Amino acid sequence: MISSIWKKFCNTMLNDSFDIQHKLLNILLSISLVLGLISTAVTMILCFNTIGNLFSLLLVFFVGVTLWISVRKNNVRLAVIVIVAAGDMLLLPAMFITNGGMKSGIQLWFALGLIAPLVALKGKESILPFIIGVVSAVSCMVLELCRPDLIFHPSNPAAESADLISSFVFFGIIIGCMFVYQAFSYEKQSELLIERDKELVKAMKAAQSANNAKSSFLAHMSHEIRTPINAILGMDEMIIRESTDKDITAYAMNIRSAGNSLLTIINDILDFSKIESDKMDIYTAPYDLSILLRDCYNLVFMRAADKELKFSFEVDKDTPKKLIGDEFRIRQVITNLLTNAVKYTPRGSVTMSVGFEGQEDGGIMLIFSVKDTGMGISDDDKSKLFDSFRRINSAQTHKIEGTGLGLAIAKRLVDLMNGTILVESEYGKGSVFTVRIPQETEGEAVVGAFTPRNPVLPEKKYRERFHAPDAKILIVDDVKINTEVIQELIKKTLITSDAVYSGNECIELAAKEQYDIIFMDHLMPEMDGEETLNIIRTAKDGPNRNVPVIALTANAMAGAKEKYIAMGFSDYLSKPVKGSELEEMLLRFLPPDKVIPLGENEPVRYSKNDIFGLEFLNTRAGIAFCCGDITFYKEVLREITESDLVDRLCKHYAARDWNNYSVCVHSIMGTSLSVGAEELAAKASAMANALKNDNLSYVKEHHRGFADSCNKLKDRLAEYFREEA
Repeated sequence: MISSIWKKFCNTMLNDSFDIQHKLLNILLSISLVLGLISTAVTMILCFNTIGNLFSLLLVFFVGVTLWISVRKNNVRLAVIVIVAAGDMLLLPAMFITNGGMKSGIQLWFALGLIAPLVALKGKESILPFIIGVVSAVSCMVLELCRPDLIFHPSNPAAESADLISSFVFFGIIIGCMFVYQAFSYEKQSELLIERDKELVKAMKAAQSANNAKSSFLAHMSHEIRTPINAILGMDEMIIRESTDKDITAYAMNIRSAGNSLLTIINDILDFSKIESDKMDIYTAPYDLSILLRDCYNLVFMRAADKELKFSFEVDKDTPKKLIGDEFRIRQVITNLLTNAVKYTPRGSVTMSVGFEGQEDGGIMLIFSVKDTGMGISDDDKSKLFDSFRRINSAQTHKIEGTGLGLAIAKRLVDLMNGTILVESEYGKGSVFTVRIPQETEGEAVVGAFTPRNPVLPEKKYRERFHAPDAKILIVDDVKINTEVIQELIKKTLITSDAVYSGNECIELAAKEQYDIIFMDHLMPEMDGEETLNIIRTAKDGPNRNVPVIALTANAMAGAKEKYIAMGFSDYLSKPVKGSELEEMLLRFLPPDKVIPLGENEPVRYSKNDIFGLEFLNTRAGIAFCCGDITFYKEVLREITESDLVDRLCKHYAARDWNNYSVCVHSIMGTSLSVGAEELAAKASAMANALKNDNLSYVKEHHRGFADSCNKLKDRLAEYFREEA
């Protein structure tokens, strides 16, 4: 019974809807009400003082009214007004005068009257009630000092003493209860905060887990999306290389342009995901500002030319040329701003200005601004400008391609490089984006007069840079089309290639075949590229322990090279694989003695206008092989016509003497390469590989055609020398 009453009382006075100050006021008033009744009863028993007891009862009544207002009406301010008006200004002064003045315990009730507004009200609201209470209490004391005759003292001295003692006790009880509850409330709040912190940590871990899952999803999706793009762009490249139909070539060029735009969108989303998950790193290294600016100019020039915009760079000639910073990210910021300016400028111009300010630490503040005469930005939209996935003025810009991430990525990259980006714009008249990024300098060289080279507008017809018929590579990728793309891209280099589709197949083949390079996909099911690489490298007697292994990956971000080299790869090649980058990688890692350079601008075939008229030979390659000595080259050609190599080849074939047959094949392959007979060299290389792999069925099937090709070369060369004579 008692516990239920107490519980109900606590629930009423300390309702969860009340804040801590409201609860403390309720405690003060409820205990004051109970103790006031006790104090009044004791005083009435010890000394019958009609007027004093009446005011005491009135005070208790008003405390009850105040408590009712505070609890039932939930009105703290009104409760404090009643305390100040009825208590501090009226009842307490009356009780002070009628119950013994300073010899009684009334001054302690004054103290409670002063505490009430401080407890219940916040900030400046409590100042005025507190001052009124102080003035009222001090006035009563001054009155007793000046006119002690106005103060009524009880006839029984014990009554005054009892009142004073009980007031001290009651005051202590009230203050003690308030402190106890405040400590209890603080402890409870601390426990709640600890629980909330735990929940917050859980929520943060869940959010981090979700963010990691999102990043992982995007990374895998990038890999999955790049696979078909790799096939599309790779096969499209083959169409551009081999098609002689102008319309088909034009269609293929459009496919390449659209595919590259799609790649840009994918890269933007991945970059933004990395920035959001704090996985975007800044890598500083020396770079040439002139080259960076020239690259940015050439990347955007065609877009501006297509829209007939005036596109220009204004570079301070005294700007330091050699800087230290993240060249890749600075190029990305500049390109994003320039591309954005061209997109949103239907007519007029786009101008980039570059300058610098010296810094106390010896570095510079690199400053570049992009000014356009485009649509401009309204004041309302400026605050949304760097928001992700947001298009401003969508009614006019909905037809413009892009993700809406360009400026968001640029802003975050600039922040990561401790720089700033500002925008000035007038709606309908254009915008100016200004970026300031601190950079270190290296050396004293300056940019000087900057004149960007315009990109060559006509598309150059592809031709391979080298031949390597003796070279052999292995391509490892779980997607067959990816291996086919690489095989097609290297077809004209005459390199022999094998393809497998898993790490296990790679390990099995690499244990018995010698390769010059292995191209390996990084993300594969069951056994990924890194695990496969480690097994190859640690094989005791493996023929490919030290072979260069190039990672094939969708990761083309800054720092990727360092990441893959740390794994043990020799280098990496990003998907979609570009023919030019693939050939560059092959030239870097193939053994030099297996590479026959062709020269950048030389045609692969030569017409009868050349000095020999041997259109069936690559005479330039042959002369280069003969150290540039034309006389020596012609001697080698003559020796072919006099050689009995083909006869010996056929003799060994008839005797099934495969060892000597193989020696003849290798001799023919070497001789063919030395004179530029590339088709015959490719056939000889295929025969040599078949013999090496004990594929005699291939040899038997192609022997007759191979021998005929050899004899045909001899006959054509013999005819050439007869005509020359």
